[in-house]
Amino acid sequence: MAQALGYTDDAAYFRNRALDYVNLFSQSVGFFRGKQSNGTWRTSDADFKPNSWGCEFVEGAPWHYSTPAPQDPRPSPASCPPAWQSSSTP
Repeated sequence: MAQALGYTDDAAYFRNRALDYVNLFSQSVGFFRGKQSNGTWRTSDADFKPNSWGCEFVEGAPWHYSTPAPQDPRPSPASCPPAWQSSSTP
C-alpha cells in the first residue's frame, strides 16, 4: 500500500523488515533459531533441540515455526527449511 501511495522509502523499509526472517534460519540445523544481541546463535548446533518448547519460541517449538511465511510466497531455497522447497507456490 505504501508503494501505491508513493511512499517508496516506507515501502522499502517494511518490505525489508518483512523479509528479515531469513536471517533467523540456520542451515546447519534446518530450523529457525534465536540469536543473541551480538548476532550469534543462542545455542550451539549440538545443544539445539527442535522439540524444545519455550526460549526464543513463544507458544511453540521450532517445528511450529517451520511453515511458510505468508509475506514471502517464493522464498530463496538457501534461506528456508527443506520442507518449504517442495511446497507449491502461487
